[in-house]
Amino acid sequence: MLRDEGVEIVSQVAKIPGSTCERPPEPEPEPPARRRAKRAEADAGPGPARTAAAMGERKKGKRKKDPERPKRATTAYLAFCERHRKEVMEAHPSVKSKEITSILASMWGSVSDKEREACEEIAAEDRKRLESEMVEYNNKRKKEGAPSA
Repeated sequence: MLRDEGVEIVSQVAKIPGSTCERPPEPEPEPPARRRAKRAEADAGPGPARTAAAMGERKKGKRKKDPERPKRATTAYLAFCERHRKEVMEAHPSVKSKEITSILASMWGSVSDKEREACEEIAAEDRKRLESEMVEYNNKRKKEGAPSA
């Protein structure tokens, strides 16, 4: 019963002259000159006092690669590609390198378990190589006083 009365009251308020259920009017748009000024402020970026150089901070750049660091280990997929790239290139001489990689990827998806295991063994051997080289590399860096990687 209360619901019915509430609906009745709302419908009566809607009938009162001057009361509307419309949206409030939208604010007037800014003049074009003010919009341009705001855009110019936003495009200008930080002022000269806020730049890293002005505040005495050093700009952070990309960390340089250490040429002495051992190369990453080969994955089973990369070992597979290494083994089969030449024969795929011979079978498809007019195909571009990107497409050769796509062919190799589809071949990898349907490779036999025997071939996959052989490639995984190659990858496991390469991981062992990387581990031993990283131990040597880190020991060498400790002796030189540089932080280990």
